[in-house]
Amino acid sequence: MKTFLLAFAATVLIITVFSCKKDQIESINEQLKGQWVRTDIRTDTLLFGYWSNNWVELRQGTEIIDGNITPKLPFGLFEYSTANDSINFNWIASSSFSTKKYLFKLYNSKMDIGDFINSTNVILTFEKIK
Repeated sequence: MKTFLLAFAATVLIITVFSCKKDQIESINEQLKGQWVRTDIRTDTLLFGYWSNNWVELRQGTEIIDGNITPKLPFGLFEYSTANDSINFNWIASSSFSTKKYLFKLYNSKMDIGDFINSTNVILTFEKIK
C-alpha cells in the first residue's frame, strides 16, 4: 500500500510540475499578444500573436500612402520561444533551424529585448500599445 501511495504521489507531483510550466509559457504568450512599439525611436513595431502563437512580426518605420501615414510592409516574421530571462528568435525564411538567444524581460506593459534587429549589444525597450 505504501508503494502505491508513493507512486501515486510522485505521479501527481510530476503532472503538477509539468502543468505549471505549460501554464507559465501560455501566460507569457498571452501577455505578449498584441502590438508593441519601441520606446526610443517609436518606429519599430512588434506584433505578437496575429499569425500564430509563437510568431512575431517586425515592422520598421512608417510610410505615406495616399496621404496617410502607415507602417511599412513587414520586415520579417520570426518564430520565437521564451525561457526565463531570454527569448530565442529564428527568421521563418531562414534555412537554418538554429535560433539566436537574446536577453528578455517582461514587466507590466513594457518589455526589454536584446537587439535582434541590428545585432548590437543594445537593449531595446518596447511598450504595449494594443
